Amino acid sequence: FVARAGNDPSSLGDYKRESGTATFENGVINGADTGIILGGNDAAATIESVTVNSPVFAGIDIDGSIGGSSIDDLEVNGGDYGMYVSSFTRGKMDVTNFDFDAQDNAGIYYVTDMGGDHSGSITNSNGAAYKYGANTVEDVTFDSITLSGNKIGIETAGSGDITIKDSTFTSVDEDIRITGPSEVDFVEGTIDSTSVVVTGTGGFDRQRALALTLDADSSPVEGATVLLMSGEDKVSGFAITDASGIAQDLRFRTIRVDSSGLTTETLTGYEVTTVAEIEYSTTV
Repeated sequence: FVARAGNDPSSLGDYKRESGTATFENGVINGADTGIILGGNDAAATIESVTVNSPVFAGIDIDGSIGGSSIDDLEVNGGDYGMYVSSFTRGKMDVTNFDFDAQDNAGIYYVTDMGGDHSGSITNSNGAAYKYGANTVEDVTFDSITLSGNKIGIETAGSGDITIKDSTFTSVDEDIRITGPSEVDFVEGTIDSTSVVVTGTGGFDRQRALALTLDADSSPVEGATVLLMSGEDKVSGFAITDASGIAQDLRFRTIRVDSSGLTTETLTGYEVTTVAEIEYSTTV
């Protein structure tokens, strides 16, 4: 529902969303220029279980304010983009359980940042699965995702850093392409570091993570700061022990890729250090 108001009927201004949220569900859109355009001044919609086949441009084009909107179970087959996030996008929106297949340019193209939970499957893209434009600045974290059959896994020209944990990339040409200042950390998981290409000022770190248990006389030590030190006495990772005495996610770099090429790190000389206050009691 939209409305506009004013004292002069000849200058009422733009329509604004007054109340209500449009709902689209259980539908199929075939052969449109763009399956769905979501935006305007104050657009809001709930989109569930919609399939878009062979769009010319995109399955969905985000083109304005999106507060209060959500998308679940959107399938897009073909087109230039599965989802296109334009420079006019404002706000955040959850896009979950999407299935984008066989896009010509990218599965998702973020021209600008859009917050929210974005999770699903992107396969067989002739470009990148995820593409970040030069105007993106927010940091992004991926956890336990699988990208396969795409020409490029993730391509970024932005300045936001990207952390990828416990994920599997098997791309056709390049797993990661960095053309701007972004730093990409790939922690555990599976990736071919030789398929990472960096032409910008940023770089790629292949990282591993370990967990250590700290105890005193077989009793766990909680709340101690544990430092993982490289052979050059630099702090590689740190963590605080939990109630079980475990320090989780102590990271160290094994490979670095930047515009000068790939470097394999020397892992000899690593040490773990910590200081903790231990209470003892005795009876004499």
